[in-house]
Order: sequence, then C-alpha cells, then structure tokens
Amino acid sequence: MPIPVASLCGAPRAGGAAASPRCSRGIVHRLLALALGASACAGPGGDEHPPGGGDSAGTGPAVPNSATAGAESTYYRTVAFLSMVNRQTMIVPWDFENRSTSEGVERTLRGWLGRGGRWSQFADEEWSTPPSRSPWGILPRGEEARLIVGDGGVVRELYYRQGIRDLSVRPGALIAEWRGSGGDTYRLHRARARLAEVEYLGVAIDAFATVPGGQSHPPGWLLLVGDGPLYLLVAESKGAGSHRAWALKGDDEMLWPAVAISWTETATYGSVGLEVPVSWTLDSGDGTLVGEIEPVASQLQAVGGEGGVLPELGGFEVEGEVRVDGAEVRVRGFLRRFAGR
Repeated sequence: MPIPVASLCGAPRAGGAAASPRCSRGIVHRLLALALGASACAGPGGDEHPPGGGDSAGTGPAVPNSATAGAESTYYRTVAFLSMVNRQTMIVPWDFENRSTSEGVERTLRGWLGRGGRWSQFADEEWSTPPSRSPWGILPRGEEARLIVGDGGVVRELYYRQGIRDLSVRPGALIAEWRGSGGDTYRLHRARARLAEVEYLGVAIDAFATVPGGQSHPPGWLLLVGDGPLYLLVAESKGAGSHRAWALKGDDEMLWPAVAISWTETATYGSVGLEVPVSWTLDSGDGTLVGEIEPVASQLQAVGGEGGVLPELGGFEVEGEVRVDGAEVRVRGFLRRFAGR
C-alpha cells in the first residue's frame, strides 16, 4: 500500500517501506512548503534578505530551529550543476561551509569544474566575518565570485571569474523539493550554466544541512538522472548506515524511508591510507528500488583537521543502472561524499 503523505516528513513507521511508494506530487509540495522556512541568505552587503522578486522556484533551505542554530553550529550548502547530454558531461559543484562561533562566522567556499572525466578546482577560499543574525547565509568574497539570491534565500546565479573564463550557474524552475529526517533540505531545479560563452542545459541541486557543534560531517548524497525522465536522490539520514531516497519518475513522486547502500569495492586514497568506496549498490529491501553504480571520474580533497586521517571531501561522477518500481533505467549522476570528521 502507498506510504501516506502525512508520513513523508516524519520518521519511518514500523514495518519499513511500502511496496509501492507513490504519492501525489502536488500534495507533497504543499506540505513541504509549510514545513520549510525561509533562509536568510545574503549578498555582499550583509546578512539581511537581499532584494529580489519572487518566482515559482519556491523557498530556500529551511531556517535552522533554535536547537540547531546555536553559537557552535556548522551550516553546509552545496549547489551542484549537472549537464549530461550525449555522453558529454559537465558538473559544477559549489560548496559553502559556515561555522558559527561566539567570535564570528568562519566561512569556506570551494568550487570544482568537471568536464569529460577531468576535474579542476577553481575556488578554495577561507575567511571570517563578524557575528551574524543568520550565520547560515552564504556570501561571495572579493571580485572573483558573484552571488545573486532572491527572496526566501533562492539562489538565482553563482558566478566566478578567475583563472577560468566566465563560469556561471543559474538555477531556474523548481523540479522537486525534498526534506531529510535531520532537517536537511534538497531542491532540484532546471538550470543553465555558461562557460567561455558556451551555454549548457541541465539540472542543479541545492542541498542544505546543519550540524550542531561542528564536530561531525553533513549528510552525503547521490543524485541520479535517467530517461523517463527519472530523478533519484539518495541521502544519508540520522543513524549510522541509514539512508532515505526520493524519486520523481514522470509525474509520480516516491519515497523510501530506509535504503541500504553497500560498498562493493574500495581504493586507498593518498598517503594517509583513507579507504574510499568506488562501487556501490542500492537496495530498499522490498524490491522497489535496487541498483548498482560505479564512478566514471572523481575529485577528492583533504580539507584540514587533526590526526593521521584528515577529513575528506569527495565528488564522484557516476553511472549505472537502477530498477525503480519494476522499471530498469540507465542513470548517470553525481555523488557528494563527506568523511573522516
């Protein structure tokens, strides 16, 4: 029997996932609109809501509640563009990390460009700003980066110009909006990117998560795109080894409250001996979602920390095959992985 819409933003019910997890897309979006607050993402002038007209894109990520918006919280936001047309891939992930302390906000911006299996990093910046009433708000820095944010924290454009020529990402119409069990939010948009005066069509995912205390890592996630169209998102949820998944298949939206992800192969990364998975299987346990994916290309970066094993930020261009509710679909996509914190 289908999972009731009322259970979509809560914990999984006893008994696990239902055999046919379809739900009404319109009802889900209305419930999520009530559940999600507006985000106070800022432009260069400060931490207030910037000017800008509303559109059909919806709200930004949820405003952290009082339990998670304390002085020692870390806020993570990734906006990643994916274009996968005729085997010519282009992936542009932008990662923002804001760590709020009693002395201010420690900010990090990292950006990568992946094209045809080759990765290059175009931004890796760290700086501090004074204490803010909305420390989760993302900011550009200097003249190289440009960020345009509309009402409710909706990202309208990300732009970077240094070392590479005119790289921009412009999220557009909202495709789907999902919320994780830990308050993390995922918004999928149609999008355009521009590089060296060439425009690319694709999708952009806007992922937001809060980690109290800054002592852990944000949820990792996997976005897969296939014909149909099919959009499948799998994200870590609270609890070790726990994941949940959402899919939009045509006009049907689906939820799996518990999905197992298994590493079928690993490789050793760098001199610190970090074991990195390089092949994964997906299994919802009831036969309605199974699949196997492998990396096509990857970028890995140690991102500071103490001890012999450093925190690692990884991005994988992947491809494989999934079976969703009985239908086999060839998919490609992007996996954002955080580990070692």
